[in-house]
Amino acid sequence: TSAMCPSSTSNSRGVSPDGLIEVPPPRPTPRLRALVIGAILVANGSIVLGTTLVDSFWRLPKPSLVGIEKAEDDAMHRNAKWSDGSMAKLIEHHLRLTSRVRKKLAKPYTEFLFRSLRETGKTVMAGREGMLFLKERIQTPKAPPELGATREAAVQGAISRRLAALGMRHILVPVPRKGVVCQANLPMGVDARRAFDEAVVPAMRARGVECVDLLPALEGQDPTKMYLRVDTHWSTQGMQRSAEAVAAQTGLLAPLGERRGHVREVPAITTAPVGDLPVLMGIQLRESDA
Repeated sequence: TSAMCPSSTSNSRGVSPDGLIEVPPPRPTPRLRALVIGAILVANGSIVLGTTLVDSFWRLPKPSLVGIEKAEDDAMHRNAKWSDGSMAKLIEHHLRLTSRVRKKLAKPYTEFLFRSLRETGKTVMAGREGMLFLKERIQTPKAPPELGATREAAVQGAISRRLAALGMRHILVPVPRKGVVCQANLPMGVDARRAFDEAVVPAMRARGVECVDLLPALEGQDPTKMYLRVDTHWSTQGMQRSAEAVAAQTGLLAPLGERRGHVREVPAITTAPVGDLPVLMGIQLRESDA
């Protein structure tokens, strides 16, 4: 009998020297791949050409800008250059105002990104448990927290002294940022820098300004219920806690059983979407749908 070497065995039976079955690589199909790539290129080209024709010959009328917006628009047109990219920004700005395709598709596309990927755009930040935040109120300057509070306290101190000279009582009510009160709902790794809000009230009082500290009032109960989830404003509970804190500071807070009025919630009288943060994103989202 003749013996067969391992190499010939692996080659003839598709078995590697260590005894494992070798799977042959898939055969390339150049024709099919070329057809798929061609179809994708044709589809993309058709979309680009079609949207370009629509926005070129059937564009929306440009809105009449006034005030600061008009001044900024005029400055963009005067300073637009291809060399520094400002001309491209001007074209993008013009399309944002006049593109019929953008107006028609931007809302469903933005809502798809938010629903599926939690993408919120440049101005809004998506937190935990469906809560949204305004980015500019999360991001704070790199300066020391006491610096801004001290400067504002000097201004408010002057206002307070002037009003006192006129026989008026000046009471300042700094509003804590949503990101500070609802820190637990911020995305992982995001810090609202609580020290900025904590520095305000001591700085004001050091200048002789009568001040209401709302931070303990809003954090005394469930902080996540003090603000609306998809809005920058207080919830009903947040408004009630803040009103009680102001009334206590002014000496007008009556015991619960002696109050002339009471807070009660009634069914919504409108079905219009609510939430100013989704509006900034370009979509409409009700508080109950967050």
